Amino acid sequence: LGGYVAEVLGGDIRRRGEATLAGDEHGTRDEKHAWRLMRAYDTWFGDGAERSLLRVMGLFDRPAPAGCVAALRAKPAIPGVTEGLVGLSEKEYRRALARLRDAGLLSRDDDGGVLDAHPLVRECFGALLARESRGFQAAHGRLFDHLCKSTERLPDTLEAMQPLYQAVWHGCQARRRREALYDVFSARIDRGNEHYSVNKLGASAADLGALAGFFDGGWLRPAAELPDAARAWLLGEAGFALRALGRLAEAIEPMRAGLEMRVAAEDWKNAAIAAGNLAQMQAAA
Repeated sequence: LGGYVAEVLGGDIRRRGEATLAGDEHGTRDEKHAWRLMRAYDTWFGDGAERSLLRVMGLFDRPAPAGCVAALRAKPAIPGVTEGLVGLSEKEYRRALARLRDAGLLSRDDDGGVLDAHPLVRECFGALLARESRGFQAAHGRLFDHLCKSTERLPDTLEAMQPLYQAVWHGCQARRRREALYDVFSARIDRGNEHYSVNKLGASAADLGALAGFFDGGWLRPAAELPDAARAWLLGEAGFALRALGRLAEAIEPMRAGLEMRVAAEDWKNAAIAAGNLAQMQAAA
């Protein structure tokens, strides 16, 4: 709020009420206050580069890699997201970054072009983008394509695997869950029966984070647009990852639901495997 008063309101603290330019959102008192401040900045920046940069930050759940930012700045512009960045000179781009950093909306650390912001900034502008911009899915789709193409096909370390996990998240946000599941998670991260990410890298936590994108609220609702066989597999994989992380009570229900789907489909081989895993889980719990 202090930054907003200094930058926008001429340093006159008596005008602080002008920052509340949007209605309340759900959340705690502090979260509602943060939301109103983000909306105030969004209105004040108008359609310039600063607003586009803030909306770009809303596309990420982590620091934004330089390559991803460059992909978003490339032509053609994504409506409602990057119009203020495409065709911008490097000097103008740096000026916009400096202005956002002075306002406290971007981190001052610039590690090789990586951009970062407070999680509340990313969350607020991500929500604004999802609600108001027709380019939300297109922007996530561009990031999905960029990360899939720029990452080695089969990374052999957890660090090298991170862009693929990130690609899965962007693919799910872009409503391209089939591609994210079959072409990236299954083919390049899990690698079928090899289960590379878990067996070789011990990446159960990273796998669980990626799997969350294929569920619509809780671990019992895999995305309806996916085939039944994929949904049953996802339930089992989620249960397995939860079990590996010691979350036994949470793991039982998705594993049971996956078993029931296998039985309903008369997929007896996988049903037997799922039943064995569930029995082990219940014995451990």
